[in-house]
Amino acid sequence: MQTARLFALLSVAIHDGLLTSFTSKYDYGLWRPVTAIQRADEDGNVFTDPDPDWLPLLVTSSYPTYAGNMAETGAVCATVLALFFGTNIFPFEVHWEGIPGWTHSYPSFWAIADEEARSRIYGGIHFHFD
Repeated sequence: MQTARLFALLSVAIHDGLLTSFTSKYDYGLWRPVTAIQRADEDGNVFTDPDPDWLPLLVTSSYPTYAGNMAETGAVCATVLALFFGTNIFPFEVHWEGIPGWTHSYPSFWAIADEEARSRIYGGIHFHFD
């Protein structure tokens, strides 16, 4: 019963969070990095130069940037898990069997949520403020 309750709480939190983040994307309508970098001459700042050939490492979604969906999902999951288990400090490992395989350790729920959000910045599809 407790496992079913946890998955129900996670599902509701993710759904509510995505409703909020997708709504904000169209309320604010902010450029993604690929647009901002390629069209920097249109930003009103004389100190930025465009780089029309710049591309991000990840495929850019076709909708505006702010707020970041993966950052939202990581944050709501970390919050629900910390509340459910009574602590954010919950060491665990994630193993990926791809080529090459790897195992990554995390000290807390928020550590993996933070990494998830930063992965979008490092991939070039989000800004830090997203």
